[in-house]
Amino acid sequence: MHLLASQSASLQQEGEAINLDQSPGNIIFASAADSELCAFAGALDRALDHGQDIRGNTQARLANIMRLSHNMSVDLWLEQTVCHAEIVIIRLLGGAAYWQYGVDELCTLAARVGLKLVLLPGDANPDPDLLARSTIEPKHWH
Repeated sequence: MHLLASQSASLQQEGEAINLDQSPGNIIFASAADSELCAFAGALDRALDHGQDIRGNTQARLANIMRLSHNMSVDLWLEQTVCHAEIVIIRLLGGAAYWQYGVDELCTLAARVGLKLVLLPGDANPDPDLLARSTIEPKHWH
């Protein structure tokens, strides 16, 4: 079943399935805060404009996880976009429980394809569960 970006279908009472319809990118960043997504996009643009030491073929994809509240939306996003990435960074304002299905599926995907997965808390307090579920070295996570 395919959903167009402009279409959505009500599948369950938990909300509508939405297809973000993003092409693959090698960097994925997702958060529930639009301000963080804008800051990340701006920082990446500035780095590229100033020729900083990042790959010339850097293609970042940003997503608001509030749009990925339906399990089918998560599945489509993982299949179409995330599975092709080199690194996925997710900032979870309420820990893993805030977006449980997404976190579980990302961890499964990361284990299957060797994806670098960074799950970060939404505040300055370290979250041992997010650290344990991330696939990067703890020193890099911190």
